[in-house]
Parts: sequence; structure tokens; C-alpha cells
Amino acid sequence: MRTFGIFLLGICLIFIYERFVVRRLRRERTVYTITNMRLISVTVDHYGRKESSSLLKIKSAPEESVSYSKNGMGTIIFGTIPLWGHTLRSNTQLDSVPDGVVAFWDIEDCEYVLNLYRNIKYPGRSFDSAE
Repeated sequence: MRTFGIFLLGICLIFIYERFVVRRLRRERTVYTITNMRLISVTVDHYGRKESSSLLKIKSAPEESVSYSKNGMGTIIFGTIPLWGHTLRSNTQLDSVPDGVVAFWDIEDCEYVLNLYRNIKYPGRSFDSAE
């Protein structure tokens, strides 16, 4: 009975902490890039081969949504994730985002990145941190 209890405890701990480990590993292997023409997100596997990528032209990008966390990190989603695709697991990056949507998950200095994107998409307008 003791062995069975330890086994169940181990399974429960895996269910609780697995998503944090996967999220951290995925964050270490994902690169986000903003060029003057495109938004790019590339994730590589542990061998350095491309695992997944997302590409979106800035001029045709739909509205962005931003969420900030208390530690100063944030997430920017360029486009709209349908209701069926926006689950509680979305921020774990275990779910893929649909075509035409690029998401920058848990980035540092999120406001700077958002202002950079807006300055490229809307030239001539001024975007700063006071907004």
C-alpha cells in the first residue's frame, strides 16, 4: 500500500509541475524576431533543428492583445485566437496557435517590444511607455 501511495503521489506531482518544466524548456528554445516587414517566432528542438515557426507580415497583422504579469514579463498575441483555441493551457505553449496568429510568450520588456512593433506598423505615430 505504501508503494502504491508513493506512486500516486509521484503521478500527481508530475501533473502539477510538468507544465512549468515544459514551459521553461520551450522558452529557452524559442526566438522571437521583429523585422521591418515581419513578425517571426521560431522554436528549435534540443538538437537545434526547427521544431515550429510562425510568420506574419506586419502590415497585414490584425490587432494585438497584451497581457502583463507582476514580474514585468508579458505576452503579446498578434491576431485573434478563436474561443476554441484559447484555453487555460494557452500560456503553457502546449497548444499551437492557428495560422495567421503569432504569439510572443513571456517576453521581457514587453512594453518596449510592443512599442517597437507599433512604430513599424504605424510610421509617423509616436508610441511610448506613457500610453
